[in-house]
Amino acid sequence: MTKAELLLFVENSCGIFYKIQINKTKEGIGVPVRIRLMRFGRRNRPFYRVVVADSRAPRDGKYIDKLGYYDPLKEPYEFKIDEEKVKYWLSKGAEPTETVRALLRRAGIKV
Repeated sequence: MTKAELLLFVENSCGIFYKIQINKTKEGIGVPVRIRLMRFGRRNRPFYRVVVADSRAPRDGKYIDKLGYYDPLKEPYEFKIDEEKVKYWLSKGAEPTETVRALLRRAGIKV
């Protein structure tokens, strides 16, 4: 199996550049950037931010860009997201997690 590395420089909404390493193999490109939830709130009162982060970073660790938030405790749940940013990151190859993918579908954003 041949392996090559590709460096991608991405700018977030604040104008900060991030260097992202993508490993390319014969099977295709492994995507290290994910759109996922970052947990906030106290015990038994979760509140989530939807962020773009390196897949190797911890759940509540460093992230590249903030896209919105999700509050599951409100009736009905509250989900606010910047649709333009989501489309931008999807075009760059970011993969949403299963939970974020389901939330985006409910919000009417095609993934």
